Amino acid sequence: MDLEEDWVEHIRELLEGHEDSDSDPEYWACNQYPSKLNLLDFTKLRDHYTVSDGVRLIFPNKKDRPYCSPEGHVAIMNDAFACGMRLPFYPFFGAILRFYNVCPYQMYSNFWTQAVGT
Repeated sequence: MDLEEDWVEHIRELLEGHEDSDSDPEYWACNQYPSKLNLLDFTKLRDHYTVSDGVRLIFPNKKDRPYCSPEGHVAIMNDAFACGMRLPFYPFFGAILRFYNVCPYQMYSNFWTQAVGT
């Protein structure tokens, strides 16, 4: 066996019989981090960052997590707005996200700063 095969086998052994494995979203580490956005900040978002009226923003409820946004929606970090990201996306940013097959939440704030040139 090579190192990669050994590692895969080791992980399988660790997960066997554990109810809190990666297959059960209830136990994912990201579930421990609810949104820190409060309603007052949320209401200021559209005006402060000039979000078009054609963009529907929804406030996350207590059970919402970034990895499982409601159908037809994506999670975006507040920091991304502060770093220059705007909605609706410029075609350039949409192309980047599609090329890498990622959602906006997966991009670090530094990406938005560099891409926008702020």
